[in-house]
Amino acid sequence: MLNALSYIIFALSIGLTFLGLITSDRLRKEYQNSFTSALLYFQIFAYTFGFYAIWGQVFVSKWLAEYLPANIMLRLITCQAIIGLPFMILSWYMMIRFALKLQMHKIGRAFTLAYMAVAGAGLALVIILAFDFQDESRQLYIFYYIILGMSCHILTAVILYTRPVSKTRINRKKLNLLASLVILSAVVQSSVLYFFEISGYIALGFVIVYFSCYAFIPLILRYHGILTSYIKTGDEEVNFDEFCRLNEISQREKEIIMELYKGKTNREIADSLFISLQTVKDHTHRIYIKTGMRNRVELVNRIRNIS
Repeated sequence: MLNALSYIIFALSIGLTFLGLITSDRLRKEYQNSFTSALLYFQIFAYTFGFYAIWGQVFVSKWLAEYLPANIMLRLITCQAIIGLPFMILSWYMMIRFALKLQMHKIGRAFTLAYMAVAGAGLALVIILAFDFQDESRQLYIFYYIILGMSCHILTAVILYTRPVSKTRINRKKLNLLASLVILSAVVQSSVLYFFEISGYIALGFVIVYFSCYAFIPLILRYHGILTSYIKTGDEEVNFDEFCRLNEISQREKEIIMELYKGKTNREIADSLFISLQTVKDHTHRIYIKTGMRNRVELVNRIRNIS
């Protein structure tokens, strides 16, 4: 019974992953804004962790338990968790980044460095303790997951609850609902994970909760009307200055966008603005990341639609 249920939930996990990624990608194409790009990366990292660190441990335990000694199995699962946890750290960083971008907050380098330093230091401590107390290694990883996960989800919800730094056309009441669901998802995940080792059914319950909790964010954004009045690709009422403000485009980047719009090459832009060719390439790369564009053709077409 448990084996059959495992295969069913694995199939559901694949379905939820495709649903979340496809919906996030459609949002990115529709709105072409930095918050939708952050949402897509959040989904990618979260599901990578889900399949590698969560399902990977399930399959390793299921298929190799009969052939490897218990101590080797424990070390193998521990190493798998160590490799998988950075994806989790990155996914929650992108979740916070998504909330900040949606609320028009600028993301300073100091915040990124502080988050990575705290999360990395916590992970390093857990790894050291795990090798000293191998029998308790799984409990240490669960504790780390719960503490960091609750902290990141609460921070994300607080950002979504607060008013944006500039005027937006987002449905505030529905956005508050999303913030509440973010906290609820963290509470449910942590509660189920706490009893992870009691039963195989509870372990499978955590898996389905994990994949479901991260699929709902893009679904609510797309189908619950939160972004109904938000700026979409090709909206006539959007002007160039508003486009740059929403995507946090600097003055120098605005100048480069206009030069690209005129059809100039990177070398011609460098000569026109009296900067190096590499500087032009660096700015152009950052522009693509901020706006969610893949190349200059997409960028120029987007500017043409709003100009």
